[in-house]
Parts: sequence; C-alpha cells; structure tokens
Amino acid sequence: MSIRERIAADLKTAMKSGAADRLGVLRMVKAKILEAEVNLRGAKGREYELGDDEALQVLAGYAKQRRDSIDAYRKAGREDLAAQEEA
Repeated sequence: MSIRERIAADLKTAMKSGAADRLGVLRMVKAKILEAEVNLRGAKGREYELGDDEALQVLAGYAKQRRDSIDAYRKAGREDLAAQEEA
C-alpha cells in the first residue's frame, strides 16, 4: 500500500469515526503532497504523481515546519498555540 493510498484509507476511517483532529491533520498532509505534485508537474508531465520516497521527503519537511512553529510559539510565550500545534 502506497503512502497516498494509506492516507486516503485513514481519511475515510477518520471521517466515519468522527475524529476531527485526526481528519484535519490528514487533510493537511494530503494537501501538502498534492501541492508538491502540482509544482513538479510542469517539469515532469501532467500526470506525475509522487513516489513514496518523494512523499516521505515532503512529509518530513512539513513535520519540520510544524516543529519550528511550536518552538516559535513557545519562545513567544504562546503555550496555547504551541499546544494546539502539537495536537
């Protein structure tokens, strides 16, 4: 099962179970992968889809961005926003 298929399956499960936080995160992850694909389609063709390795790189970059946001919120004394970002 590819990462894209796993995300789609997890999205469906989160929708059925009503897990709003999990659903939001999965939607953001899916959007980041689609954004990366769209950016690469100009150079690699209209039907280009990220492979698992490329998708993992996108997700790793997104995770780093989220960790940096948490650190910035904590340095600014906004523990409420840091906790929300961690969730």
